[in-house]
Amino acid sequence: MTAALLFALLLDPGAADYSRGVALIEQGRPDQAVEPLRAAVEAAPHNPQYQKALGVSYAMQKRYTEADPPFAKACALAPALPDACYFHARNLYALDRYEPSLEILRKILATDPRPWRVWLGIAQAEQALGHPQIAEKSFLQAIKLHKGQSPPSDDPRVHYGSFLFREARLDEAATVLQDLCAARPDSARGHLELGRVAMQLNHLDKAEQHLTKSLELAPTQQGAQLLQKVRARK
Repeated sequence: MTAALLFALLLDPGAADYSRGVALIEQGRPDQAVEPLRAAVEAAPHNPQYQKALGVSYAMQKRYTEADPPFAKACALAPALPDACYFHARNLYALDRYEPSLEILRKILATDPRPWRVWLGIAQAEQALGHPQIAEKSFLQAIKLHKGQSPPSDDPRVHYGSFLFREARLDEAATVLQDLCAARPDSARGHLELGRVAMQLNHLDKAEQHLTKSLELAPTQQGAQLLQKVRARK
């Protein structure tokens, strides 16, 4: 071990474990990242970056209850740390704790570099709380600010279309999702949601077309089951 590395480890004893954990997350192995990231947090419990990374390793495995304490700690220690409070808010949403999630999202709305995603989080929390009018305004604000700043699956139009579907506004949902699929034909979720809407409208050929496209882009059990139902009705 070089003198420089030894000095660095003395200054930050969790650095090596943190680097190893982040590398495992980037390799798609969040389960294996937990152990080194927990070691990093134990070595430096007041390092918000380490806390956030540990939260991510749990959240990627849908272990949201375990993700909550490190996300909360990261947000409390360094509210300005990129994604720290946003990740905490979204993890709270995953735990069905909608009002605390909203409280955090509203606080970071003015400072988050991607406000569209904060508006989307607000919309989804308001929808879950049974406030459709507030939710719709928030979805529309997310769409206005989005401008293609995410992978197709996270495009707020997907979620707005799903919202309209749940509100039984099928024709409006179809229009939103058709526009999305035309602009972003690689959106597997967009084709899935449009197929679902077309199925409800009894446009079975169209439903089959979009569900098939969705499965080509990203096979899912849900898409396969819907396609099977459509074909059984034809």
